[in-house]
Amino acid sequence: ARLDRLRASLAKALAVADPDLVVLEILNEPHGLRDSAAWNRCQRRLAATVRRAAPRHTIICTGDMHGGIDGLLRCEPITQDRNIVYSFHFYDPHNFTHQGATWGFDGWRHLRDVPYPATREELERVADGLESPRGREVLRWSAAHEGASSPWNAEAIDRRIATAAAWSKEHDVPLYCGEFGVYRRFAP
Repeated sequence: ARLDRLRASLAKALAVADPDLVVLEILNEPHGLRDSAAWNRCQRRLAATVRRAAPRHTIICTGDMHGGIDGLLRCEPITQDRNIVYSFHFYDPHNFTHQGATWGFDGWRHLRDVPYPATREELERVADGLESPRGREVLRWSAAHEGASSPWNAEAIDRRIATAAAWSKEHDVPLYCGEFGVYRRFAP
């Protein structure tokens, strides 16, 4: 109820802004709900709240799981409202893009000089040279799981982004990548 009131108040305050310049996002990187169905219900309710307060503005919706592609694939589009754009965040592979990060998953802080592109063998070699046992463990997991079936390369990114594009096409809704990048302090 507090989130509904907050979104209604914020949308009302922003409704005076030019809708060609201001869009309203329901929630950035939703996570922690018990399942995607709970987030879909919540997002639908919040979108209706925002729409009542700001009828002309574009609304940004996303899937759960921090707004990533996997969450997007479980997102149920709000088909009654055609002024919604769906967003996803793309930081794959996380153990490359977030190496050295001190926020989020604790294993990232231990990763250094992880290359991209990389094969399973290259990831194993870098893991062998890491000082931190936790860093070695995290990077070996990437090599075994992510690098084993799909090496870290442009083709893997193309395939991953294609899944988001296919979801957009299947549901006939606009889609954009709201966040992407790499933590440049440690990534080569």
